[in-house]
Amino acid sequence: MTRNDPIRKPTTLAEAIYIVEQSYGLSERAQIVVHVRRMNLNTGKHFHLVVLEYRSLHDESAFIPLQSGNMFRAIENLTGQRREYAADLLDGGMVSDDAVVTLQDGTTLRAVEIVPARLPYEFTPLDEKVIHAAISVAKIEGAVYRSFRHGLPEEDAKRIIDVGGKSVEFGKFVSGLKFIDFGKLAQIEIQPLLLLNIKGEFEMLFPDEKSPSEQKISDTLALSGFWKPKRRPKS
Repeated sequence: MTRNDPIRKPTTLAEAIYIVEQSYGLSERAQIVVHVRRMNLNTGKHFHLVVLEYRSLHDESAFIPLQSGNMFRAIENLTGQRREYAADLLDGGMVSDDAVVTLQDGTTLRAVEIVPARLPYEFTPLDEKVIHAAISVAKIEGAVYRSFRHGLPEEDAKRIIDVGGKSVEFGKFVSGLKFIDFGKLAQIEIQPLLLLNIKGEFEMLFPDEKSPSEQKISDTLALSGFWKPKRRPKS
């Protein structure tokens, strides 16, 4: 069953709730909230990242990423009709233990299922590490990384939570949850990068990973929107 697959991200809120229950247990007074953020691609298209936040009684939060997409299907409780909705409507929705979500406008939906985005390409974990290494070499971290803090309502950002016995503003806590904005990456003027330098940075950042070939690095960077890097001159 998909619920037992540790690699596949859940598609439904019910699956995400199941993961929370198995990993942390469910408390009656805990809060479960959906966060949605837009992700730009270097092709000019976009999709939405969807994350379920489980806030325990002690204000400690756990985050469960779901499949990314621009639409979701759900059944409206009032009418019993099943239809598709824009993914950003889920942002800020409160979820019950039985996976019923109440949107910010008061609409209640059940059987919520993200329609996975059809991406022009999908990066493997190795690809992502290569991109992180290249960003580090190019020193453009501040320009291309986006945080879940971006777009968060100020009231929610100022909420105090407990993290390891310390009181922390929620906005500061989620500011560490970052992702690459490929739309911005494609717009930045980047000087040609030496594949050898990126390979060395990869090996330093991820010493336990098998080092990728220069061809693999070049192919990955071409997909991600980097300028085509220079190859090491042959001796």
